[in-house]
Amino acid sequence: MKDFVKKASISLLAVALVIFLFMRFASLIGVEFDEISDMNTIVLYLGMILIVYIPVLIGMFFFKFSFNLGKIVAKKEMTKIDFKNDKDYFRDILKNYGILELAYIHGDFEKLKKKDIIAALLSLELNDVIKIEANKITNIDRSKITTSSEEYILNSGYSGKINITDTRYLTNIVKNEALNKGLLKRNTNIVHDIISMFLKMTAFAFATGIATIIYASIIFENFENIFVMLLGVVIILLNALSMYRFVYFVSYVYHKVINYELTDKGIEIKKKLNGLERFIKDFGDLDNDNKETLEMWEDYLLYSVIFGNNKLIEKNEYKNIVKIKNNKLSFKVWFIIFFIIAFYILLLF
Repeated sequence: MKDFVKKASISLLAVALVIFLFMRFASLIGVEFDEISDMNTIVLYLGMILIVYIPVLIGMFFFKFSFNLGKIVAKKEMTKIDFKNDKDYFRDILKNYGILELAYIHGDFEKLKKKDIIAALLSLELNDVIKIEANKITNIDRSKITTSSEEYILNSGYSGKINITDTRYLTNIVKNEALNKGLLKRNTNIVHDIISMFLKMTAFAFATGIATIIYASIIFENFENIFVMLLGVVIILLNALSMYRFVYFVSYVYHKVINYELTDKGIEIKKKLNGLERFIKDFGDLDNDNKETLEMWEDYLLYSVIFGNNKLIEKNEYKNIVKIKNNKLSFKVWFIIFFIIAFYILLLF
């Protein structure tokens, strides 16, 4: 109910802002108050919005696409191994590694999620570090805490609940733990990879430039040719990507610098995790098991949570125990921003 009220309030504020902007627009073009609802005024207003915002939206799309593409390429080069062709099963428990380290390796080095933190709490409960009763943590044996990530999670507790305000910080802790255990290594070829990517980008920009010149020379003679028009669309898209090559390159370099590569041991662990995921999915049948089965399934239940097979524990039993905020602007802040903008527009009348 609380979330619904927040969303409804934000929606009403957004609608009010649009109305105020429309009224201000009508005032600027000299439309009287009783003529504001005239269709021509509305169409002109919508047209102005489209003229302004469509290029902005397209630009934002290509910016995000280029940034994400640089991230994907950089992370794909971290292993240089195609795990999709590995179809073997693995049945054993992976010893000497924390569940969060395994979740980070299995999750392709992405930021840790709520399910991973829940799996860590299940691991702590399995090892008698914590006890959970009545939807809250009732006891913590800090003498049994073995990792900095576990300590960070438990230090984030308040009134028996875990409140994580920055999963990126926790992810960096886990990344360093995996580095210390020999699962990750620093990229020794980072300069070579960056130079190689720069040369590829330059070649791509040169190729799209040549293609544009050639296309421009033939379009006037074949303007009605459908194939030529489709080719033009492709070239325009390629040029758009070429324009955002700097964003792609910065993203590629950034993710190359902040991330590590898998060592031989790390590759072996990732292969075993993939084998465990297939084994649990095909034979484990842990999708609907609750926390009460923890002592029976032990680590296999933890694996099913980080693999995303078991969503029951996250959505039901641990729903209110773990909260993640990630430092987003609060509802109160957005309310103040909308209020100031709306009030300022009113003052312009």
